[in-house]
Amino acid sequence: MKINTFFQRFTVHLILVIIAISTVSLDARKSRSKPMLFGPTGIQGLVKGKTIVVSDIQKGSPAEGIISKGDVIVGIDEKKFNLLIHDITNAIDNAESNKAKGKMNLMIKGGINKSIILPTLGEYSNTAPLNCNKTNKIIANTAERLAKQKNLGRFGFEALALMATGEKKYIEAATRQIKQSKWMDLDGKPIPNRIYCTWDWSYNAIVFAEYYLLTKDAAALPPLKSFAISLAKGQDSNGMYGHQLANPNNFYRIPGYGAMNQTTLSCFLGMLLAQKCGIQDPDLDKAIKKTTAHINNFPGNGTFPYSGSGAYSGAFNNNGMSGLAAICFEIIKNSEATKFFSNSAATTYDQLNQGHASAYFNPLWTSLGAARSGPWVTAKYFKKTLWYNNTRRNYDGSWSPDWKEGAHDAVALLTYCIPRNAVIITGREMDKSIFTKKENADNVINLSKLQIDDLDPKKLVHIALNHPMPQTRRKATGLLGKYRKEMTPTYIKWLQSGTTAQKMTAIGQYGWWIKPKVKLPHLDAIGAILRNPEEPTPLRLAAIQSITYMGDPAKKFYMDILHLMDKTGDKKLSANLNKLCPHPLEENLVTDIEVLYRNALALLKSRDQGQRGAGFRMIRSLPIKDFHMFANFIDYVFEGSDPTWTSYNHPGHDVTPAVQLLASLNIKEGLDYALKIFDSRPKAKHSFRLHATWQALEAYEGNAKQALAKHIKRHGADRSYGRHHGKYLATIKKITESNNTPKLISMKEAIEAGIKK
Repeated sequence: MKINTFFQRFTVHLILVIIAISTVSLDARKSRSKPMLFGPTGIQGLVKGKTIVVSDIQKGSPAEGIISKGDVIVGIDEKKFNLLIHDITNAIDNAESNKAKGKMNLMIKGGINKSIILPTLGEYSNTAPLNCNKTNKIIANTAERLAKQKNLGRFGFEALALMATGEKKYIEAATRQIKQSKWMDLDGKPIPNRIYCTWDWSYNAIVFAEYYLLTKDAAALPPLKSFAISLAKGQDSNGMYGHQLANPNNFYRIPGYGAMNQTTLSCFLGMLLAQKCGIQDPDLDKAIKKTTAHINNFPGNGTFPYSGSGAYSGAFNNNGMSGLAAICFEIIKNSEATKFFSNSAATTYDQLNQGHASAYFNPLWTSLGAARSGPWVTAKYFKKTLWYNNTRRNYDGSWSPDWKEGAHDAVALLTYCIPRNAVIITGREMDKSIFTKKENADNVINLSKLQIDDLDPKKLVHIALNHPMPQTRRKATGLLGKYRKEMTPTYIKWLQSGTTAQKMTAIGQYGWWIKPKVKLPHLDAIGAILRNPEEPTPLRLAAIQSITYMGDPAKKFYMDILHLMDKTGDKKLSANLNKLCPHPLEENLVTDIEVLYRNALALLKSRDQGQRGAGFRMIRSLPIKDFHMFANFIDYVFEGSDPTWTSYNHPGHDVTPAVQLLASLNIKEGLDYALKIFDSRPKAKHSFRLHATWQALEAYEGNAKQALAKHIKRHGADRSYGRHHGKYLATIKKITESNNTPKLISMKEAIEAGIKK
């Protein structure tokens, strides 16, 4: 049983919560700030509560000349709106039926009824999009429009969608677009790195690979090789990608924005398909292996977060990444993972308008990934997503452009063409052994809708221990908090002699958010799990997450955590060590100095900025005779050798702790280093650099007065720092009023103190 630790889940919790809050579904909103299109009606308007305030009418649409700007639509067929978007969706389908012959009756505020006539398309079949005449009509209308497009476009989705129809004339249209593409000039050699290249190259690699696999046109292979090899050579040390390739001359660090799972998965799929086309290269094989190792950490643990953090069990999907992952795992023949992510995608049918920065990729990959669960789930999912597609489908066969990446035409066409299985991403090689049976399709669709809030503790325990989805287990574990008092005897028993799942559930009741007086009585029982080498490592790690936040009484486990980090090499535990006790030498917690130094050195060599800072904190106030062992790492963080130097780089994470180490040893050069902080990271945020400088100077207390004067002279004594001004004044006060001025020594003297000995 794979169990994800709370710390891994929490690292991305805040980002995903912000995303969820900012992108809630339309029916959950009381109003919408921007006008939206209501599908083939041609009506554009603002959603205000359970009404639509008409702001515009598309020219030539069914509503033109009938519905007026300023009309307030309150219902359909003499029934007021309940769930507005879903009511509109159903009304569109009803009107397009052969029985209604296009007629759609709208209720206007003031007791007025107005009727518009939509194009008649018929009814969806029970198995739609499979074996459905209405689906085929929509496919034809959309494909005809896309076939007229002359160029490939940025991502090439239109050509990919045309190929997905499986129809000769549309494949020929896609061929023309691909042949006229600028990418056809590529000769198989790597392409120079540039911003956003990972988006362009990964998606065009997918298009060219699908084209070759469909047509066997060898002309597609040189550009495909250029995409694949360029991507393979440009992944970072963890097999990930950002907005551009990693820099081989700078520790394979991803410049600027940093690593993201969204681009990582699309680049991975592009490389996998290139390999499937016969592209052979050692770098490509190595890159696929490395990214495979990265994504293998997620199945069974949760969805992919936006950044490079671990699996997040608080959500089933994140901007389509669960669907995209399902396709990737299908290609590498990991059936269990394919099913996990396909199910995760299918149950998020009501979240297609959510996504960080843009929701364009959500409906694209979520729909395609959900299809891996088989035709019965696909049919259920399709009907559940009509709220989304019907409001974007225009009367003339086009689809509304909701995002900067492009119109919805290609995304919709790919979705509607899933049953045709013409290309890999729409399911030509789906693993039928993992298809969900008809009688279980509703269970998959409703995985995220399980109503367990009012269940008694016995039922919650059963779910927390046995449910197949970590998201649901997490929710059940959280709800058990309501019964913590009455369940405490059970938790005590579990901690002492329970199964791994029972112990994990019990530990989950005493996380960082629980008040110390509640969880401290269980410190020793949880600590015993940490100290037991026979317990599974994930369980011991979970114990650490709980112990970390128990304050001073838990410091007795400092060396136990350090020894586990030493044994496993898990540098992430440095964050727990720093939280439990930032300066263990000062508090005499270290019983084995060699273990401390060995792990501090490993952290200082880390490619992670936070881990380097943790290493510096662990050895603050070390004996002066041992300083020479770490002295060279002081320059390391100032020389631009920081592999995690992104646009969000905070010098306070590692540079300031380095200066604080010097201050703890009264080494005078630390003052010069402190003044260099502002210029050492020119791409870091202005406020980050200021805060890092102030914290570094404060470590020298009264000895920092002259350095502070230099800082003020450069940056201005009267300058307002907005919300940071209070911190600025506090730094001035602490330094100027301090009488603590111990004698300072030089770096050379400090180093020689150890070498001479």
